[in-house]
Amino acid sequence: METRTIKGTTTEHNLMAAFAGESQDFARYTIYAEAARTEGYEQIGRAFDDVARQELAHSRLLLSRLEGGDIRIASSYRADIAGNSLENLCRARDNERAEWSDIYASYASTALDEGFKYIAMLFKSISKAEINHEELFADLAGSLECSVSGSLKQAVGWICPVCGYSEHGRKAPLKCPLCGTGRNGFAIERRQKHKHSLLCEE
Repeated sequence: METRTIKGTTTEHNLMAAFAGESQDFARYTIYAEAARTEGYEQIGRAFDDVARQELAHSRLLLSRLEGGDIRIASSYRADIAGNSLENLCRARDNERAEWSDIYASYASTALDEGFKYIAMLFKSISKAEINHEELFADLAGSLECSVSGSLKQAVGWICPVCGYSEHGRKAPLKCPLCGTGRNGFAIERRQKHKHSLLCEE
């Protein structure tokens, strides 16, 4: 672990900007979880809650690397009003992609240039979690977009979040034969990798 101070460095600025961003993600996804439950999507609400807790953990890690005091940052953050669950999932997906592919990649490079290898490793490790978040939100968005009125171009596994019943096909079942959960409650099993924006058909 580095012993030299980060005060006054670009890495300090980036840590603070990342802390602010992760903290906002925690709040934003908590709001999205509430919106999902209002629409009756308990599984999506749980997913947003899970990711929100993970973003809070990221915030704690980033804050632990700062050294106190006032830090002025010049960063921009999205201020989208929460929409319906599909809109929120797509926004969250795009946000996670931007974090791992652009923001944290740049921050890690800067930390290395400034001699902070441990902080560079932290940014890279958080990036790996953000990739998982992007995939989760993409899966859920694709499931929500396709399961009610459309179908997929290829068969996939659909799973009931209530009882765990699963079925293979281009469409989720109208309702779960075990517990009665409706089609819009089913999700695509995450072990299968799909580009959902390309898989939907009317």
